[in-house]
Amino acid sequence: MIPNQIIQGHASAYEILSRLGSGGMAIVYRGTDRSTGRAVAIKQVYDWLSDSNEAITRFHREVNVITRLSHPSIVPILDSGEHQSAPFMVMPYYEDGSLSRVIDLKPVITVGDTLIYLSQIASALDYAHRKGIVHRDLKLENCLVSPDGRILLADFGMAHVADATRLTFTGDLRGTPLVMAPEQ
Repeated sequence: MIPNQIIQGHASAYEILSRLGSGGMAIVYRGTDRSTGRAVAIKQVYDWLSDSNEAITRFHREVNVITRLSHPSIVPILDSGEHQSAPFMVMPYYEDGSLSRVIDLKPVITVGDTLIYLSQIASALDYAHRKGIVHRDLKLENCLVSPDGRILLADFGMAHVADATRLTFTGDLRGTPLVMAPEQ
């Protein structure tokens, strides 16, 4: 995807504005919903992974996992689609970015702020767990901050779903090494 390009989802068309970042399997762009003018984030599987059955299956599973979840502290999916054989999902764009960025910008994080953040994250995790979904990649970068200061859990790409086929195998290491448990 490139700036000013228009892509078509199932529900709307989106204009790509700029690249926001990338991860292990996908790149995230900032865009605009052409029908509403709303700012969105568009996550698309890397082009070079679009031929990987495992990558595509994992991405579609993430879309399915998130659409099963409806919670005020979980980033919702607004739309999805495919562009040049690579699937994408559309989510709200949060100007303040991740909790990691907010913490870096704040000179002091109070105990009260910390308790509010943890309460919202714990509420999202508890809800997901009751639905049979374990996030498995919890880190500050996967917690986004809404305009009203709420924390929203994002990036369910590594999630374990209780009733689904496993996509990882014994000895297969997935996740972010800096935040993994030592036994991993």
